[in-house]
Amino acid sequence: MSRHSKELGFTLVELLVVISIIGVLLALLLPAVQASRVAAKRMSCSNSLKQLALGMHNYHDTNGSLPPLYVGPAQAEGALSWSVHLMPFVELQPLFNEFEKLPHLSGGPAKLDSDVYYATAGLATGFRQLSTYLCPADSVGQVVHATTDVFSSGVSADFASLNYKASTGTDLDGSDTVNNGMFQAVHGLRFDDARDGASNVFLLSEVAMTGTDPEGFVGYAATGSVKRIPQMSTSPVLDPCADHHDGERYRRKTTNRQGSLLHHGLSHYSSFQSVNLPNGPSCYESAAISAVAASSQHPGGAMHALGDGSVRYVSSNMDRAAYNRLGSRDDGELD
Repeated sequence: MSRHSKELGFTLVELLVVISIIGVLLALLLPAVQASRVAAKRMSCSNSLKQLALGMHNYHDTNGSLPPLYVGPAQAEGALSWSVHLMPFVELQPLFNEFEKLPHLSGGPAKLDSDVYYATAGLATGFRQLSTYLCPADSVGQVVHATTDVFSSGVSADFASLNYKASTGTDLDGSDTVNNGMFQAVHGLRFDDARDGASNVFLLSEVAMTGTDPEGFVGYAATGSVKRIPQMSTSPVLDPCADHHDGERYRRKTTNRQGSLLHHGLSHYSSFQSVNLPNGPSCYESAAISAVAASSQHPGGAMHALGDGSVRYVSSNMDRAAYNRLGSRDDGELD
């Protein structure tokens, strides 16, 4: 018997095999981990939208109607959006009280004196990011910069963001007070106005601040162009962007950033239209006329809340005619 004990250890080949096996296991595991993160963010986004929908029902029970899209002169600065009016019903009463204390042109938290608001303490109220109104999957869930062009006071400031928009249907004629969606300016609608049934009409949708169409109404960081569309007086217009993309109809680095002003009532800040499918092109003609598509950072679609409080993930490949009908509260066709 040898007097030398047998040496124990791994050969280089054995070590390389073990490392290779570990690498393969990690390669199999990492996509699963990433997928679980995506699913978790999507679920969190769905829950946020659900809470807003339930808040709408609580508002309706208390006030006899949904909150208005905004209150004040049509498309005027200082008009506060539905998101502010909803605050007491989504556990944001203290912040609502602060808005209520700001200078107003009319009684109550309806229309702010914008020149005073944007130059004074109102700034501290407007730039508070609120997780209630943000989707965790959106990579630009931060304070959004609004340029001086936005405000008549000439003030440049950072304001809170908004990922969830109210449905104004499929009408693109520039009227916020007369449309076929569930939200109109000045006066709130009732669930009884949804003649097709509350479960058959959109209430809210998510809209990505970063955008998914490189030449759409993408907002935040002007990563592309905003397609300008001709003044439209008839509806529905199923694809207003596709036929209008010549060079004369582009507006670059627009100040009308999608999702950039949580409290602002202007329709392109506060609403979406069920014209183009989720993650489809959005477009903008003026402060009153826009076609903002639902969009998200979730693959293949976007979350929508319906009038009955349910939340549905709507595919970007859905039949467009059916999608248009879900935007209308009274088209007489049930899906």
